[in-house]
Amino acid sequence: MKMRAFTLLEAIIALSLTITLVLIPTLTWHHCEKKITTTLFKRELISNWESLRQTCYVNNCNGHLKTGAHYQSLDFIVIQNGHLVTKSIKVPAHLKMARCCDIFIRKRHAVTPTTLSFVDRQTNTIMHFKIQMGWGNILYEEV
Repeated sequence: MKMRAFTLLEAIIALSLTITLVLIPTLTWHHCEKKITTTLFKRELISNWESLRQTCYVNNCNGHLKTGAHYQSLDFIVIQNGHLVTKSIKVPAHLKMARCCDIFIRKRHAVTPTTLSFVDRQTNTIMHFKIQMGWGNILYEEV
């Protein structure tokens, strides 16, 4: 009985099917990973802002939200009992901050209205975090 080997065309077809079956889940995974990172960043930003507001209210002190080095982080700063307390969150690599921010919470809890904007480099969507005047409620909208 004569042994028959794969032809070059059969080998190329089998290899391309295998590569396609491997790449589809990988590309989907990267998309999901970026979406999850963005969602976690949004939740962490809102949570830390609310925590900063409450700390300033309870301790009757000033608070500050500022942009970190090279727009890669956001720093939440408050002085409690004479000690400087800083919490930083990292801006995900696929998000670009539209502009620098400096938001102050004064002792009388007045907040200057400001909008923090981030652009997603992959989808070109813009995320706005609007900090309202007065007590500083934060609203989120996506454009």
